[in-house]
Amino acid sequence: MAHDEEEVESNYKRRIGIALATLAVLAAFIAFIQTGASSNEASSARDATRLASESETADVLSKGTQSGLEQIEAELGLLDDREVFGETDDLAAQFGVELDPQRAEARSQNAEDRIGTSLGERGDLPAQLSIEAERLSLEQQLVVEQRVSWNAKSSQYDTVLTVLAVAIFLIGFTLVVGRNLRPPLAIPGLVLALICAGWALQIYTKPTPSVSQETIDATAEGRHLQSFGDPVCAIAQFDAALESTPDYPEALTSRSLARVLAANPDLSTTLAFTDTSPDVLEAAAEDVAAAIDNGADEDPTAWAVASIIAVADRDWNAAAEYLEEGIRLNELAAELFLWRSAVATAQGDRDAALDWLQRARDNFGNLGEERIR
Repeated sequence: MAHDEEEVESNYKRRIGIALATLAVLAAFIAFIQTGASSNEASSARDATRLASESETADVLSKGTQSGLEQIEAELGLLDDREVFGETDDLAAQFGVELDPQRAEARSQNAEDRIGTSLGERGDLPAQLSIEAERLSLEQQLVVEQRVSWNAKSSQYDTVLTVLAVAIFLIGFTLVVGRNLRPPLAIPGLVLALICAGWALQIYTKPTPSVSQETIDATAEGRHLQSFGDPVCAIAQFDAALESTPDYPEALTSRSLARVLAANPDLSTTLAFTDTSPDVLEAAAEDVAAAIDNGADEDPTAWAVASIIAVADRDWNAAAEYLEEGIRLNELAAELFLWRSAVATAQGDRDAALDWLQRARDNFGNLGEERIR
C-alpha cells in the first residue's frame, strides 16, 4: 500500500515537473518575442524622429523654392518695363547716346529665354519637394502608429509573463502541500497557463499597421495637388491609393476634403460654399466617417474635415461637436478655436462665440498682431 502511494506521488511529481518545464519554455519564448517587440519599438521611434526631421526640411525647401520661383516669374513679367530694355528714348536723352530699339528687344528676348530655360530646368523642383514632404510625413505617421503597436505588444507581453509567473507558482506550490490542497491550486494554475498561451498567441498574430509604398506615394501626390488647388486630380490620386488599401485613413480624410473643395473651389480663399448638394456632402461624409472608423479618430484633421461638411449641411450641433473633439486632440490649432466661435455664432449663442474667440486670443496671444487679427 505504501509502495502504491509512493508510486502515485512519484508520478504526480513527474507530471508537475513536465508541466513546469513546459511553462518555463513558454515563458522563455514569450520573453524572447517581448524583447523583439521592445527592439522594434525603439527602432520605430528612431525612424519616426528621422522622418519627421526630413519631412520638415523638405517642406521648408519646397516653400522656399516656390517663393523664389514666384519672385522670379514676377520679375520676368516686369522685364520689359526696365529702362535698359524698354525705355530706350529716356536712356538716349539721359546719356546723350542713341540706342537701337531692335537690339534692346533682342536683349530682352535673350534675357527671357535664359530665365525661361532656367525655370524649365528647375520649375518642377517645388512640386517634387512638396510631394517628398508629404510622402515623408505619411511615412512618419505610419511609423508612429507602428511604434504604438509595438509598445502595446511589449506591454501586453509583460502582463502575460506576470500572469504566467503566478500560474507557475500555483502549480509548483502543489509539490509542498497536502493532496487535498493540490486541486484548488493546480487547476487555477493550469487554467491561467492556458489563458497565457492563448493570450500570447493572440498578441503575436495581431497585425502591425502596414501600408504599401504605392498607396503612400499616391496619397502624397494627391495631397500635393490638393494644396496647389487641383482637387479634381487629387481625387484621382486618392482613388488610386484606396484601390490597394481601401481603409487607409489618411487617403480617406484627404479625399473627403477634396470632394468638398472640388465642388466649392472658392472655399479655401473665401470660406464660401457654392455647392452643398446632397451627393457631394454624402460622399464626403462617408469618406471621413470611414477614416474615423479606421483609426483617424485621434487625428484632429479628420474632425476638422467632418466639421466643414457639417457646416455645409448647416448641422451646427454636429459641427460644434466635431470641432471640440479636434480641439481636444490639438489645442495648438488656432483655426479650430476660431471656427468653433463662428459655429457658435451660427447657433445664435453670442456668449459662447465670444468665449471661444477669447480662448483663441488667450492661447495664441504671442503669435503677433497680424495672426491675432
